[in-house]
Amino acid sequence: MKYIDSQLLNGEHIVRIIPISKRAVFIEAGLMFLPFLVLVSVLYVIETGLLGADYVQQFLLDYSDGKVDITKQQAAIVTGLLFALFVKLVTGKPIFELLFTSLFAIVVVPAFIITKLYGNERALTNMRLIQKTGIIRTEFWDNTIERIQKSVYSQSIMGKLFNYGEVVVTDARGTEHELQLVEKPAEITKLLNAQAGRRSFTKSPLEEVLLPEDPIRHELNDEAAAKPQIISDSKPGD
Repeated sequence: MKYIDSQLLNGEHIVRIIPISKRAVFIEAGLMFLPFLVLVSVLYVIETGLLGADYVQQFLLDYSDGKVDITKQQAAIVTGLLFALFVKLVTGKPIFELLFTSLFAIVVVPAFIITKLYGNERALTNMRLIQKTGIIRTEFWDNTIERIQKSVYSQSIMGKLFNYGEVVVTDARGTEHELQLVEKPAEITKLLNAQAGRRSFTKSPLEEVLLPEDPIRHELNDEAAAKPQIISDSKPGD
């Protein structure tokens, strides 16, 4: 966290480092090869199917007078579609994007691993949410706690199995920023919402301990307190 440490302001300190999941990096890198293997397998099935069908057709025509009708590609096409659907469900990414990436997997995968593991720094401070990405070309992003409206997370099938996912932070302007491959995304999301709620609403020390961080609940309580209460002297049954 050397880069983020150098960017801290006076009185600012790190509340929580938001680590990138190393397991997620290698899983995602492996999944980049999966479409490539599927593509090669489908091409192999099509090629062997065509060659085999041509051989059988030629052999039968040589020794029989009847016509032979052999379906060559249907099985390969169905197999390819099933593999593509499986890859889509596992990764949660568009199929064409995965196929495009898989063609350059030999170059992309090592670069992906190095960049994710050594080019990412993320931390939540008492003032801001900070992220630095990149090694050669560095990008720095930050947002103050007061401007963060909400945080939500999502997980693919692999993410649910190995407890990683993406956290999307929305600021006061409605702009979304995504934190990718976050370890324990539910815990990080809860912390971000709690920090944003703590900044947005004033509480007594007792409320800080007893009440959960829930901005919506506070808004409802404020509205209820603002409405006049009508006191009736009538008794039940009147």
